[in-house]
Amino acid sequence: MAEAGYLKPTSLQEACIKRIIGGQDLLLSAPAGAGKTTTLALITLMRVRYGFEEAPRALILVPDKARVLEMVERFELLNRNTSIRIIGIHADDPIDRQVNEITDGVDIIVAVPARARAVYLKLGLNTNKIQLFAIDDADDMVRAGMQLPVNELANALKKCQKLVFTNALNDRVKKMIDAFLPFPTLIEIEAK
Repeated sequence: MAEAGYLKPTSLQEACIKRIIGGQDLLLSAPAGAGKTTTLALITLMRVRYGFEEAPRALILVPDKARVLEMVERFELLNRNTSIRIIGIHADDPIDRQVNEITDGVDIIVAVPARARAVYLKLGLNTNKIQLFAIDDADDMVRAGMQLPVNELANALKKCQKLVFTNALNDRVKKMIDAFLPFPTLIEIEAK
């Protein structure tokens, strides 16, 4: 963390990391730049800890390819455990190659909802061992009309911890998550 320039926790991290480690389902609303992506990468790495499982243990949904690449880059910056396998999937890569990468073994998947759903429907995404399901930038997903694949993936999961991070909390975001996250702990961080 110190090598990456993170010397002390942000107010967002102070407000939510203990709750997440404690296993609570969480709905976190904070403005852009508050540290949601870094927090999500940190807690996912804390949760996974070691690599080489047969099936993924964390599925993180983000709204677009740029966010997939950003999140994977953040994991690479913070991860010192080379046995943890992290991949990003989006529509610009061939789906068959992505299915093969996942079935060869991966610990953390960062994906665009529609592509994750397509891989799941091709029986390339085993959801049985997922311990952490997270959505980053939920408000952007709602604006882009991604509610259906998000809900289908969330409902395909067995019991696991669910986290939803959003820049803005509104009725459309609440409606999207009601089906799979009925009583989350709500944390709202105001802009500085």
